[in-house]
Amino acid sequence: MASALAQLDSRWREDDVPRAERQALLQDVRADLVAAHTATGGQDVHDVADLLGSDPATFADEVVRERGVHRPRGRYSTVLVLAVVGALVALVIWPFFQTAISAATISPTDTATPASGSYVDADGNVTYIADPYTRGQWVVLFGGYVFMGVVAVALMVAGVHVALRNRVRAHATVWRAAVLIPVSVAVSLPTAIYYAGLTGYSTTLEVVLFECSLVLGGALLAVVIARWWALRRRTTVVA
Repeated sequence: MASALAQLDSRWREDDVPRAERQALLQDVRADLVAAHTATGGQDVHDVADLLGSDPATFADEVVRERGVHRPRGRYSTVLVLAVVGALVALVIWPFFQTAISAATISPTDTATPASGSYVDADGNVTYIADPYTRGQWVVLFGGYVFMGVVAVALMVAGVHVALRNRVRAHATVWRAAVLIPVSVAVSLPTAIYYAGLTGYSTTLEVVLFECSLVLGGALLAVVIARWWALRRRTTVVA
């Protein structure tokens, strides 16, 4: 019986049922199980399935529904705040990482460096434009930025995980966020780059902030959608 009750308590804790209500539900279920145990002639029953049926989780949900217990909301504000914290940590790390990438890719261009293009001046002279990076340096540059993007997404997902520790549908939300945040970045980042081109790649504060808000706003929208998606199968029961 103790094992069965522990499973029920774990399920209700995962569903964000308050402690006082969990204790009351456990007392009710314990009384029901004792009565059922007595009705069977006092036979000792060890199999949880014999006590709660084939699916203890379903039994736990039915008890909550029958008692009219109200489950808390999705904690969207906490999730968003900690996701922003994760993004800010990535922003703090970014200058150091960019310095490391620059140190690994910037080197004097030699005669062996392939030309990336050419132009003809008014006198008909052809001038070749040397590519500032070798092929290996381009790989390091591209790979470095991709890696930093992965780190930023991982930090935001970690923030979601911390915000929802031991909360209802936490793992489902984290997995969905891990998928949706990169998708949002894949859409918002080109939009931000396009906007930067329209401004002549201005580095003024308002332009940079707007570009960052495009990317961060898209990522936070992805977090909200991930949480809603994870919770939409849950029906809140109101007393």
